[in-house]
Amino acid sequence: MDRDSKTRPEHWQTILDFLEEHPTILKSKFNSYSNDNAENKKLWEALTNELNAMGLGSKTTEKWSLTISRWKNKTKGKAAALRKDHLVTGGGLPTTAPLSDMEERLMSLLGWRSVDGDGNKELGFDAVSFWTITMSPVIPMFC
Repeated sequence: MDRDSKTRPEHWQTILDFLEEHPTILKSKFNSYSNDNAENKKLWEALTNELNAMGLGSKTTEKWSLTISRWKNKTKGKAAALRKDHLVTGGGLPTTAPLSDMEERLMSLLGWRSVDGDGNKELGFDAVSFWTITMSPVIPMFC
Protein backbone atom coordinates (compact mmCIF):
# COMPACT_ATOMS: atom_id res chain seq x y z
CA MET A 1 0.00 0.00 0.00
CA ASP A 2 1.40 3.39 -0.97
CA ARG A 3 1.79 5.94 1.75
CA ASP A 4 -0.02 9.23 1.17
CA SER A 5 2.19 12.13 0.28
CA LYS A 6 3.11 14.43 3.12
CA THR A 7 1.24 17.71 3.21
CA ARG A 8 3.72 20.54 2.71
CA PRO A 9 3.52 24.26 3.55
CA GLU A 10 2.73 24.96 -0.10
CA HIS A 11 -0.32 22.72 0.21
CA TRP A 12 -1.52 24.51 3.36
CA GLN A 13 -1.11 27.88 1.61
CA THR A 14 -3.15 26.68 -1.35
CA ILE A 15 -5.77 25.17 0.95
CA LEU A 16 -6.15 28.42 2.90
CA ASP A 17 -6.37 30.50 -0.28
CA PHE A 18 -9.06 28.17 -1.63
CA LEU A 19 -11.00 28.12 1.66
CA GLU A 20 -10.95 31.92 1.83
CA GLU A 21 -12.53 31.99 -1.63
CA HIS A 22 -14.98 29.16 -0.86
CA PRO A 23 -15.71 29.14 2.91
CA THR A 24 -18.90 27.12 2.44
CA ILE A 25 -17.01 23.82 2.25
CA LEU A 26 -15.34 24.64 5.55
CA LYS A 27 -18.41 25.78 7.42
CA SER A 28 -21.08 23.44 6.14
CA LYS A 29 -22.36 21.08 8.80
CA PHE A 30 -21.63 18.04 6.66
CA ASN A 31 -18.48 19.13 4.88
CA SER A 32 -17.09 15.76 3.92
CA TYR A 33 -16.82 14.68 0.34
CA SER A 34 -19.49 12.04 0.91
CA ASN A 35 -22.08 14.79 1.30
CA ASP A 36 -24.73 14.74 -1.39
CA ASN A 37 -24.43 18.48 -1.96
CA ALA A 38 -23.34 18.69 -5.60
CA GLU A 39 -21.79 22.15 -5.24
CA ASN A 40 -19.64 21.03 -2.30
CA LYS A 41 -18.51 17.96 -4.25
CA LYS A 42 -17.45 20.17 -7.14
CA LEU A 43 -15.53 22.46 -4.80
CA TRP A 44 -13.77 19.53 -3.10
CA GLU A 45 -12.84 18.08 -6.48
CA ALA A 46 -11.53 21.47 -7.66
CA LEU A 47 -9.42 21.80 -4.51
CA THR A 48 -8.12 18.24 -4.95
CA ASN A 49 -7.16 18.93 -8.56
CA GLU A 50 -5.39 22.14 -7.59
CA LEU A 51 -3.44 20.44 -4.79
CA ASN A 52 -2.49 17.38 -6.84
CA ALA A 53 -1.44 19.59 -9.79
CA MET A 54 1.29 21.11 -7.62
CA GLY A 55 3.44 18.05 -8.30
CA LEU A 56 4.20 17.52 -4.61
CA GLY A 57 2.30 14.27 -4.23
CA SER A 58 -1.23 13.16 -4.82
CA LYS A 59 -4.23 12.24 -2.67
CA THR A 60 -7.85 11.41 -3.34
CA THR A 61 -10.57 13.92 -2.53
CA GLU A 62 -11.53 11.85 0.50
CA LYS A 63 -7.93 11.90 1.77
CA TRP A 64 -7.62 15.67 1.31
CA SER A 65 -10.92 16.14 3.12
CA LEU A 66 -9.66 13.99 6.01
CA THR A 67 -6.32 15.83 6.08
CA ILE A 68 -8.07 19.20 6.30
CA SER A 69 -10.50 17.92 8.93
CA ARG A 70 -7.63 16.69 11.10
CA TRP A 71 -5.81 20.01 10.69
CA LYS A 72 -8.95 21.91 11.71
CA ASN A 73 -9.36 19.76 14.81
CA LYS A 74 -5.69 20.01 15.76
CA THR A 75 -5.69 23.79 15.30
CA LYS A 76 -8.88 24.25 17.34
CA GLY A 77 -7.37 22.08 20.08
CA LYS A 78 -4.20 24.16 20.09
CA ALA A 79 -6.23 27.38 20.20
CA ALA A 80 -8.27 26.00 23.11
CA ALA A 81 -5.07 25.06 24.97
CA LEU A 82 -3.72 28.59 24.41
CA ARG A 83 -6.96 30.05 25.75
CA LYS A 84 -6.75 27.78 28.79
CA ASP A 85 -3.13 28.87 29.36
CA HIS A 86 -4.26 32.48 29.18
CA LEU A 87 -6.99 31.96 31.78
CA VAL A 88 -4.79 30.16 34.31
CA THR A 89 -4.09 32.20 37.41
CA GLY A 90 -0.66 32.52 38.93
CA GLY A 91 1.14 33.98 35.97
CA GLY A 92 3.94 32.22 34.20
CA LEU A 93 4.54 31.58 30.55
CA PRO A 94 2.12 29.67 28.35
CA THR A 95 2.89 25.99 27.97
CA THR A 96 1.47 25.86 24.43
CA ALA A 97 3.31 27.22 21.41
CA PRO A 98 1.54 30.17 19.75
CA LEU A 99 -0.49 29.63 16.61
CA SER A 100 1.42 29.94 13.35
CA ASP A 101 0.34 32.48 10.74
CA MET A 102 -1.42 29.71 8.81
CA GLU A 103 -3.19 28.48 11.95
CA GLU A 104 -4.29 32.05 12.69
CA ARG A 105 -5.72 32.28 9.17
CA LEU A 106 -7.53 29.00 9.63
CA MET A 107 -8.98 30.14 12.96
CA SER A 108 -10.21 33.34 11.35
CA LEU A 109 -12.06 31.17 8.82
CA LEU A 110 -13.42 28.78 11.44
CA GLY A 111 -14.32 31.54 13.86
CA TRP A 112 -13.00 31.85 17.39
CA ARG A 113 -16.45 31.00 18.68
CA SER A 114 -15.56 27.36 18.09
CA VAL A 115 -12.94 27.75 20.83
CA ASP A 116 -14.32 30.54 23.04
CA GLY A 117 -17.94 29.45 22.95
CA ASP A 118 -20.89 31.71 22.34
CA GLY A 119 -21.21 33.08 25.88
CA ASN A 120 -24.44 31.25 26.63
CA LYS A 121 -24.73 29.58 30.02
CA GLU A 122 -24.97 25.82 29.90
CA LEU A 123 -28.32 24.53 31.09
CA GLY A 124 -27.36 20.99 32.06
CA PHE A 125 -28.35 19.13 35.18
CA ASP A 126 -27.17 20.17 38.63
CA ALA A 127 -24.21 17.93 39.45
CA VAL A 128 -24.86 18.06 43.21
CA SER A 129 -28.47 16.96 42.80
CA PHE A 130 -27.43 14.24 40.37
CA TRP A 131 -24.78 12.97 42.80
CA THR A 132 -27.22 12.99 45.71
CA ILE A 133 -29.88 11.12 43.79
CA THR A 134 -27.64 8.51 42.20
CA MET A 135 -25.43 7.91 45.21
CA SER A 136 -28.18 7.65 47.84
CA PRO A 137 -27.91 4.45 49.80
CA VAL A 138 -30.44 1.86 48.79
CA ILE A 139 -32.30 0.43 51.76
CA PRO A 140 -33.63 -3.01 51.04
CA MET A 141 -37.21 -3.54 52.01
CA PHE A 142 -38.27 -6.88 53.37
CA CYS A 143 -41.90 -7.83 53.70
